[in-house]
Amino acid sequence: MTLQRQIVLLSFMPVTISLLMAGCLKVGPDFKPPAASVSSNWLEAADERVKSEPANYRAWWETFGDPALNCVIDRAYRENLSLRVAALRVLEARAQLGIAVGKLYPQTQQLNPSLTFNRESVYSATSAASAAEHVPVQSSFWQDQMNLNVAWELDFWGRFRRAVESADANLRATVADYDSALVSLTADAANSYTQIRTLEKRIEIARENLKVQTESLRIAEARFNGGTTSERDVEQARTIL
Repeated sequence: MTLQRQIVLLSFMPVTISLLMAGCLKVGPDFKPPAASVSSNWLEAADERVKSEPANYRAWWETFGDPALNCVIDRAYRENLSLRVAALRVLEARAQLGIAVGKLYPQTQQLNPSLTFNRESVYSATSAASAAEHVPVQSSFWQDQMNLNVAWELDFWGRFRRAVESADANLRATVADYDSALVSLTADAANSYTQIRTLEKRIEIARENLKVQTESLRIAEARFNGGTTSERDVEQARTIL
């Protein structure tokens, strides 16, 4: 190797080292959550009367002890289309994260094996005297072949790693959307059930009042016919009815 060629190779070494070091870097600023000044404890944390264990509100509607309400919530959970869409978006985001992580490894991996059986037939003379007579001589052999193709785009500038971070953040967002949809669904179902039960109770009370007022009108009319009260009491009972 000549001196001039050595100088040229040495001049490229800093560039090569810089490219290799760039593989450990990521372009763009790292995400930093905004700082929030939140106290580490509640003001009543030292009070022994305060329950320190967190309450489980995952199935809060079960505290009412109403089997019908539990059935409504369960059916809404299983059949609500909006919740299904939110769940499918979570699965989609999880698949996108898997694709983004997969790009950190060889993007193309092809293995093409082949196995071939070959049989050849060669005709040869049985003797030098009778060259016209030939008998076939068969030979067979196996032939195997295996081809492996691998393509790998190295993540020099952190493009794939940033894509993984973005896909992970998107997955977390879709999970939060699913949780929000689930909370809204259970709240709406419980609210609708409560309104229906309230209306049913009001109708029941109205029917009871109708019976009471009808009986009051009958008594007022009987007393009026017996001469013990005036017609005004009858009209008042009829107005209330």
